Amino acid sequence: MSGQALCVMADALPDNTGGQGRRLAIYAAARMSGFPMSTHSLHRTQLKQPFIRMPDGVLPCSISHVAGIVVAAAATPGFSVGVDVEQVSRFETMTESLVGAILSPAEQALRKVWTPESLLVVWSLKEAFLKAEGTGFQDRPNKYELAHLTPDCLHDLGDGRFWLHKRFLIKQGTWITLGVLGTSHDAVAECAFGYQVIQSSEIP
Repeated sequence: MSGQALCVMADALPDNTGGQGRRLAIYAAARMSGFPMSTHSLHRTQLKQPFIRMPDGVLPCSISHVAGIVVAAAATPGFSVGVDVEQVSRFETMTESLVGAILSPAEQALRKVWTPESLLVVWSLKEAFLKAEGTGFQDRPNKYELAHLTPDCLHDLGDGRFWLHKRFLIKQGTWITLGVLGTSHDAVAECAFGYQVIQSSEIP
């Protein structure tokens, strides 16, 4: 059975993006479950991975924010979800040491020149993937080789899991990466991705 992953973004947040992220994750989960937001609550695993508890079970979720922008994603049960939002300006002062810190030697060999945009793509992918795994960066980013995972393509990870992700350009220089992990080939392949923008004042 196919599932869904919904990403919601709010811009121009005045402050407290952490609290806004929690509310936005609950909002996304409520949109998917059909239950009122008041019946949802956000919790975290021992590894700090967030999830939403609702009346008839739990939904996986993920939160990210940068420079006053907050995004949150929720997915149907049976998946793990990861989301990341990044601005290319964060990578415009690249140095060789920064490239080496983010990319493994094998990843560096994939391109002759790494631009700020191409580096953002890999960094954001790693953030989203490792959030979906529930681990986050437990080691240096260059220890993880994920640059070969292309968007809009189903990837068999070889361990009984499958990965699918999409990228959204939300405004000039700002990208969202949204991905799901699951153990069912067909369910991940058929996962429907949704994206919604709301005003910060609309966050309950």
